[in-house]
Amino acid sequence: MPIDYSGQDISRRDFSGLNLRYARLMRADLSDARLMRADLTEAWLTGANLTSANLIGATLHIAHLRDADLTRADLRDADLTRADLRDANLTRADLSGADLRGAALSGCNLAGANLTGAHLTGANLSGVDLAGRDFSGRNLSEADLRDANLSRADLRDADLRGADLSGCNLAGANLIDANLTGADFTDANLSGAFRRPGISRADMEGADGLETVTGLVDALTLMRDQTAQEHERTVDALQALVTSQRETIDGQSATIADLSQRVRWWPSVLRALGLVS
Repeated sequence: MPIDYSGQDISRRDFSGLNLRYARLMRADLSDARLMRADLTEAWLTGANLTSANLIGATLHIAHLRDADLTRADLRDADLTRADLRDANLTRADLSGADLRGAALSGCNLAGANLTGAHLTGANLSGVDLAGRDFSGRNLSEADLRDANLSRADLRDADLRGADLSGCNLAGANLIDANLTGADFTDANLSGAFRRPGISRADMEGADGLETVTGLVDALTLMRDQTAQEHERTVDALQALVTSQRETIDGQSATIADLSQRVRWWPSVLRALGLVS
């Protein structure tokens, strides 16, 4: 029989390392509770108060955390794969190193949350405010980012293959070297996102919905201009190389001519000195 603390005040209790699989903790007060390395697989924590709870290394695989309050909760290195965190409050929560692959985070509040090193492959972040966040080099492949706010976000070298970016606000985002292969951009806002040097290196092969993107004309114009500039720089570099090689060849020719002249008169010098007959 699963543990049932639904609606109870169990704040500041120590559950570290305990087996709480399938536990029923709906609307329970777990504020300041210690749950380090606890097994909360498929536990029911809907609407629970987990403010400042310590969940370092806890297993919350497929846990039900919808509408839960996780303000300032410590979730470092926690396993939240396929967890339901819809509409949860994660304000200033520490999710560094947490595994959120396949987790449902739509509508949740991540204001001030630490997502450093969090695994977000296939996560549902639709409608979430991620403005100005640093996702450089991160794996967001297959992530659901529909209607999310990624304005001014740093997505340099990020892996967004197959991501759903439909309706996403990417205004001013940095997409240099990002892999956007197969991503869906239907009705996305990319205004200003392409006004950066080197944006033409972003891989958008097979991307969908580009004809509906806001700011696409600016993007294509800028990419065309950048391509022309890069071509001009390449031509200039090649011309400089040719000039340098020509100067080298001219110098070598002068040296050869001088040596040839010396070879002509050197035998007569040797004869005059009586060194040869």
